[in-house]
Amino acid sequence: SDSSQEKASQPIQQPESVLGKRFTDTLKVRARKVGNKTANLEILQKILAHEKGVHVPDFLGISHNEVLSHIEKSIPDFSTRWINVVNKLQQGSSKEETIKIINNFQKEIEKAFSSDHLFLVNKEFLQNLKAKNGLLIVRSTGREDSLQLANPGGNTSIAHVALDHKAISKAIGEVISSYFSLKSL
Repeated sequence: SDSSQEKASQPIQQPESVLGKRFTDTLKVRARKVGNKTANLEILQKILAHEKGVHVPDFLGISHNEVLSHIEKSIPDFSTRWINVVNKLQQGSSKEETIKIINNFQKEIEKAFSSDHLFLVNKEFLQNLKAKNGLLIVRSTGREDSLQLANPGGNTSIAHVALDHKAISKAIGEVISSYFSLKSL
């Protein structure tokens, strides 16, 4: 029908026009702090709070700054070392050398979240999940996809994580190290 063709030809409305500029500006600020996925989950949780039969699972967003601060406690020169890795890769390292460089960097990141360097998650959040007999999934809140590149599954997600600091910290380290994998670069 003409009306369905008319709807199909209309441009998709941008969030700002639907939700209002103040709301989308707030969402952008929040996303810069805790990542896009967490910011969107926070919005969904608010919107769906009073809907029957629809539930957004409990979640806890960890900011980029918190993660970077934690890494830098174990690897004080982390940013400089990453720049050095990028420079080596840009100089045209062989595939084998590139894989070795990346794997070593990933191992260092994972070690930064090992039992010697636990990332401590909010105790109240863990207690609430334990009371519900829940498990945890640790996933990235980074931008795996953009208008220029689709990278589905580019960052690792770890499911069925036990509700203790050691298991959670280890899973966070694995997810963060996946940001630096060949698949995500």
